[in-house]
Amino acid sequence: TYTATIETTEGDVTVELDAAANPVTVNNFVVLAHYGYYDGTDLFRTEAGSGIIQGGSPHTQSNTDPGPGYTIPDENLPFTSDDYDPGTLAMARTAMPDSASAQFFFLSNENGRYLGDPAQLGPSAGSYVVFGRTIEGLDVLEAIAALDDGTSAPSRQVTIEKVTITEA
Repeated sequence: TYTATIETTEGDVTVELDAAANPVTVNNFVVLAHYGYYDGTDLFRTEAGSGIIQGGSPHTQSNTDPGPGYTIPDENLPFTSDDYDPGTLAMARTAMPDSASAQFFFLSNENGRYLGDPAQLGPSAGSYVVFGRTIEGLDVLEAIAALDDGTSAPSRQVTIEKVTITEA
């Protein structure tokens, strides 16, 4: 089993990674973290309403980042609204299937549940692979999401200082 401690300029968040359900996704995140891929990068997207906090883009610090040069397959689709609860860690991706690579997002509140609702998202509902749950630091995620400046960006820079993986 793996946990990831994400040290940010706003505080630490510890996440239990679900390697049993999503081994490819967890392995990808763990390997990138071990190589320091996320260290010194920004959480560039914050949405107070939906609770989305996105990061994982060392090249551009935005959702236009090309990633590490590969993509990973989607696992265990579809996810339901129940899967997108506060503290969720999921992979970001383009509109295309199997297009996740390094970017990820947290959900800091209940409003992210729409991501699993076909009535709201149609056929793309449940297509963001959930691979972790916050076990410490939900208050940090809530504070980061609250920094939304109204343009889905934080009002001040929020940086991931280091991601530490613990194996048990």
